[in-house]
Formats: sequence, C-alpha cells, structure tokens
Amino acid sequence: MLACQCSLVQYPYIQIADLRTEQGRPSNEVDGINELYQGEVADVERKFQAAIGIDDKKRLVRQLKPFQLLFGTAAVESGPTVVYLALSNPGYLPIRFSFQTPENLNLENVPYWCDEKALVDEREAHFSWVEEHGVYDIQPRSGAIPPGDFLHVKFTYHHHSIGTHILPVVFNVLDGRSVLLYLKGHSVAPSVGCLSVRSSVVSLQPVPLGVEQGVVQPVELTNSGGVPAPWRVDLSTLLRHNAENYDFEVLSVTPLEGTLPPQSSTFLHFTFRPLEAKRYACPVRVEMLKDGHPAEELCFEIQADGYMPADPPPQVEPHFPQNLPIQTYAPVPGGGAALSIEILDFKQVPLRARHSQMLILVNYTSDFVLGFRWDAHKLFRFEHELEIEPSMGELSPGSHCIIIFRLCCDEPIDLSGEIACYLDWTHISAYGQQSITESHEDSREQVEYFAYHAEHIHEPTRTGRGPNAQVHISVANRLTVSRFRHLMSTAAGQKFLNQNLHRTSMLSSHIPIMSPRQARQASTMGLAMQSREEAGTQSSSSMDESSRGAQVPVAPTSYPLYVRVRAVVADWAVPEDQKKDL
Repeated sequence: MLACQCSLVQYPYIQIADLRTEQGRPSNEVDGINELYQGEVADVERKFQAAIGIDDKKRLVRQLKPFQLLFGTAAVESGPTVVYLALSNPGYLPIRFSFQTPENLNLENVPYWCDEKALVDEREAHFSWVEEHGVYDIQPRSGAIPPGDFLHVKFTYHHHSIGTHILPVVFNVLDGRSVLLYLKGHSVAPSVGCLSVRSSVVSLQPVPLGVEQGVVQPVELTNSGGVPAPWRVDLSTLLRHNAENYDFEVLSVTPLEGTLPPQSSTFLHFTFRPLEAKRYACPVRVEMLKDGHPAEELCFEIQADGYMPADPPPQVEPHFPQNLPIQTYAPVPGGGAALSIEILDFKQVPLRARHSQMLILVNYTSDFVLGFRWDAHKLFRFEHELEIEPSMGELSPGSHCIIIFRLCCDEPIDLSGEIACYLDWTHISAYGQQSITESHEDSREQVEYFAYHAEHIHEPTRTGRGPNAQVHISVANRLTVSRFRHLMSTAAGQKFLNQNLHRTSMLSSHIPIMSPRQARQASTMGLAMQSREEAGTQSSSSMDESSRGAQVPVAPTSYPLYVRVRAVVADWAVPEDQKKDL
C-alpha cells in the first residue's frame, strides 16, 4: 500500500495594499507587482539574493521582472513629489524586506584597482548621477513586517534639475521574491507650462447606434508646469475626421480654449455619436500659446467604438483599476483626515433623474480644526449637474461630517474622474478654548442621525402625560451614532451598511478621537522608526521642563483627498429590469 504525502510550502510574500501621492493615486503597475509576489520564487531570484560579486549581481539584476513607479511631472525648485506605499503582510510568516539601489548593489569593499566608472555605459552613468545627487529618497530602506501587519514606505522625488530622472531599485523580500522597480520622474523649467493627458491613446466608452444625443465623456488635461498655460484645441483634425465620416458630427469637444494654472487640471468634454458599428480613431492637437501664438503642442488620439444596440458593447479598459481599495487602507503618515469611502459609483441613471451618494469626512486629529473645500475641476460641463452638500466647511478635532453628492443631468454622459477635497488646518488655540468647549458641550445634547426613512419622522419621545407630552417613535428605523458604531464593529454590520448606504462605510478606528500616540501608531512607517521615537522620548523625559519652552504643534499635511466618481446617465443605459421603476 502506497502512501502519498503532500506538503504546502509558503514563501514570505508582500502585497502593496495602497499607493498614493498628494495628487491622489498615480498610474502605476501595482496589480502586476502584487500578482508576481503571490507566485513561487524563481531560480534567478534565489541566485540574485545569494550573489556577492559585482558581475554576478549586474548580470542577474537584468533578469528580474521590471516594473515602473511613476512620479509624474513638476517644475524645478518646486516641492518634492512624495509617494506612499502601504506594504502589508497577509501571510503567516514574518517578512524582512529591503530596497537596493545601484550603489549598494556593488560590493561593500570594491578593490581600489577596479576602475568601474570607465566600464559603465551611459544608462549606468545616468543612474549613478541620479543617486549621487539625491534625486530620489526611500525611507525606510529596510524593515520587518509581522504577519497581518503593515508598514508605510515613503518615496521622495526631488526636482533638482531639468530632465527625466530614472533610478533602478531592487525590491527584495528575504527568502522570497525580488522585482526591479524603475523610479521615473520628470522635471521641467520653472518658467514654462507643461500640458499632458493620461495616455497618448485615450479610449472613450462605447456608444450604441441610433442615440438621439451624443454621449459626453471627459478627458483630463493637466498643467504640470510652474506657470499658467494658455491653451486651445486645434479643430482642424476633428473637422477632417467628421468630414471623412459622411460629413456627420461624430466627435465634438468643449471647451475650445482656456488657461490652466500651474499644477492644476481641467477636463475636455468630448461628445461621441457614432454613425457606424466600428472603431473610430481621431487625432487631437492641443496648442499651448505664448503671446497668442502656438509655442508647443500636445498630440494624442481619441478612440471610440460604435456598436449595434442588440449586440453587447465592446470591452474597453476601465479608467480606474478594478481592485483599487474603496477606502484608505491606513492613515497616511502625517495626515489628519480621511474619507469613509473613496469611490462613488452612480451606475446607470436615466436622464433628469436625481440620484444621491454619500460619504463621511473624518478629522481624526486631537487638536486641529479641519477646513475643507470640494472642487470638481469641471468634471461636469455644468455645475448644477453635480451638487455637493456641504461643499465647504470646518470640522472640529475628532469629529466627522456627512457629505452628500447629488447627480442630475439633462444630457447623456459617461464619465470617470476624480473630485478633490482641499484641506487646511488651524490649531484649536486660535479659536479660543472657552468657545470651543461650550460649542462642544452643546453639540452633545443634540441627537445626531446619519440616515433616516422619510416615512418615519424623527420626533422626540413622549410619555403621554399632558397635552404637550412627547409621543414615542420607534428607534428601529433610525441610524444613530451609537448604532452606526455597533454595526461597524462586526463584519455582518459592515455588510449591512455597505448594502443600505450605497456602499458607504467608515474606518472603525476613525470613529473615536485618536490620541497623538494612536495616530502615530496607525500611520507608522516602521517598527524601527517607532522604537527610535520611543527611545528619544525616554531620553528627553529627563530634561528640565522649564528649559524646553513652548512646543509648537506640527499641523497635519494639507494634501487633498480624492474621490473617484463613475456615472452613466442615459435612458438607453438603464437595464430593462429597472426601467419599470421609472
């Protein structure tokens, strides 16, 4: 009798749970990196981690799987671009990781007779220059993550000089997998504008034939330069494209001109109305003006498919990756605010119908007042198509606010874009301690509701004694703060909230007021950094309190928060089983 024994081997592996910058989430190859780390360790990766010679390392590093980490474009002498990676350990084994640059890929003690610089090519010379001048910085360079824990890694791109800067970095997981990351950023002169779109080929969503009105679809136009950029659309290519299609206005665009402030964006609204069931391709040219004359041009191509209404629509790559988290995985280091959800999917909405979504903005600092302002950056052609309530306001420390988004459009649209929430911080001492305390006490006496049913009016309870006695209304149909906290404490309760509040949920750690120590632990950048802070705290505790002076509080970062919005407004887009409810 033969016995078969099977064993399950698990390697230490890591996952990028979140990636974001002050401009939101950049377009990077996170999905491919996560998929690779879930696979088995390759032979070349084992050999690379075991190699100790310069030649062996250089030969093997070229065989590692390459990925890009993009830092975008900014002007020289502007603030650095910061990218945060939230690394998680979903396995059962503790992991140790490291980032190796071209400098520390070499031997620690290179022989003095080894004139390596004479043997490198232009690419390696560029890599060495980038590293020597400190264009990129990674903190921490190495660390450990226990099972089920996470850690933030901070990548900083300094805009020291004009040009494109590339630095290869090997991301190692000890006894696990290794990948080759190419850090890539671009810096332009501070006196010029720089127009760009997300891709050289922009794909619009498909539209069926026979629609009465064309479908409006936005394309983001960004100025990454340090000065305002006047621009206008060259209509000659669109007019030629329409003339070649039976002189029918298949494609049109608005607005035709404008001026973009530095480090800002707007949207070009393309209206697509197909005449045939085929793929349309139209070149677009946007001119950047100087003294009223074209100085530079931005060229890209618009592709869009027309299809028969009875046929399934062609598949188009979505604007946002499907696996982006619906909320912040963990508070970003230095941050003080978060959104309960970061995507609002209105799905298919008929014309002139009002549809609402909601989220919660949380101020989890203990001593700073949050001022916020929402800006859609002209994602919609008309301001009345999307109403945000409240569109601006203030949040006291440890408080939260419900933000409601109301959609109602008179023309067909199919859009995917981001809406920004700009933040500013004011220390609580600027408001006066007494007034803050009084207003906080008054707010506790009021009953707060997150949501309610229209047929169950919220009235105070009544005992039935006297003509002015309060009448009792059941609280079964109310969603109070205490009930919200109770539901968020369990997986079943979170599922209930997701299904009944348009997938709105809140980080349970954001509900109570977070102490400075809790906030630091929630946004840790590594066990080593935390231990150093604790050691510094212990050593400084012996100092005389009178010799310190007043401690200036450090305000949280003012990086904007972003919400992804997805909506299709068209009568023909509404599923048949939902049309009966219209």
